[in-house]
Amino acid sequence: MFRRSPLEMRVLLLAPIGRDAALLAGTLASLQIETAISRDSETLLQMLSEGAGSAIVAEEAITPALLQELDVWLKSQPAWSDMPFIVLTSSGSPTQESHRRAQELQMLGNFTLIERPARPETVQSAVRAVLRARMRQYEVRSRQEALIQANADLEQFAYSASHDLKEPLEL
Repeated sequence: MFRRSPLEMRVLLLAPIGRDAALLAGTLASLQIETAISRDSETLLQMLSEGAGSAIVAEEAITPALLQELDVWLKSQPAWSDMPFIVLTSSGSPTQESHRRAQELQMLGNFTLIERPARPETVQSAVRAVLRARMRQYEVRSRQEALIQANADLEQFAYSASHDLKEPLEL
């Protein structure tokens, strides 16, 4: 298993208006996916720093300040990490505002838009997909760490062998 902490696969939820967060938590609980509900952006950022597999954020919770804080957080992440975000958008025909918002969200990098009202199967499918991808990231990280350790062991062995070969043989 490549996970180091159960927090690494939990899904964070930031949907402060209405019942979206509770409904999402219930939908994901049926798949035995751990969730944590955040009531504000500050708590979301704290939870992200503790570990998460993904975050689902309602569009109305995304402020310019949150985008800026997420940008700083994302830039502080290791190179292997590509945190997936799912953004719940409002329904209706595309507008200039919705196009502008989609452009703003580009800074998140790895994000998926889901239009509300979303069917439970749609949310479950999207979350399973992002968690599978996140698990592959953890797997790559784990294998990279194992290779680094193997390389260090090999260098130590080569140094030791080289040192031993330079010593004159005693009879």
